[in-house]
Amino acid sequence: MEKLKINTMSGGVLEKPLVTAFKSGSGEYVVVDNEMNGTMGLPIILVSKLVNNALSLIPDSEWNSVKEALRLIISGNQVDYISVPESVNAEDMFFKQLTLPVASFEALKNNYKPVVLENASVEPEVQVAPAHQEIMSAPEVTPMAGPVTPEVTPVQSEVVNPVEMQNVNPAPSAPVMPSAPVESQVVAPVMPEVEVTPMPSVEPIPEPVNDTPVDFTADKEAFLKACENMFDALVAKFNNK
Repeated sequence: MEKLKINTMSGGVLEKPLVTAFKSGSGEYVVVDNEMNGTMGLPIILVSKLVNNALSLIPDSEWNSVKEALRLIISGNQVDYISVPESVNAEDMFFKQLTLPVASFEALKNNYKPVVLENASVEPEVQVAPAHQEIMSAPEVTPMAGPVTPEVTPVQSEVVNPVEMQNVNPAPSAPVMPSAPVESQVVAPVMPEVEVTPMPSVEPIPEPVNDTPVDFTADKEAFLKACENMFDALVAKFNNK
């Protein structure tokens, strides 16, 4: 930001960074940076009214409209900006101060686009009269006795010959095995794997062998005894008759 030199009526001299200057309603206003931080570290600005290139205190009746104009500038609305001389006079009490958020303070600075001062000297445009062009007469050409053949100098154009591919030794390629025709390729069917459970082995049951010798004598005596009893029974039966 450019510095604004402020000369007060009491002889004091202040230099403050210019923040913005604009026209609102019928008045012109100037805002400078106080280069001090207020509550919570927020920047403070000084707002003054510009009257005849001198800064004065803003009347209370205009203060609300000035604050509304500042809100419009911060919001990005277009206003009539003005230019301020590098040095201005001012009353001893020439400002009202405001505390702004940092974002609003930066927007106020960045949106300031002043116009050129109306009293700035403008250099007159010098018009230069065009110079008279002298008409040159064409030189007289004397005809020659015979026809003139224009000498044409052939222009040699550079031609880039293409690279002869037959002179380049190709890299040896690996031999490729011939592939068998599709009709002659027989694909063996893949049998599904079947899990075979082994049959349990059955052993024959051996027949019991009685190795004990049989005593036929006892059977014989028992048989004879039975026959004897039967015989005695028959004899007794006949005797009873």
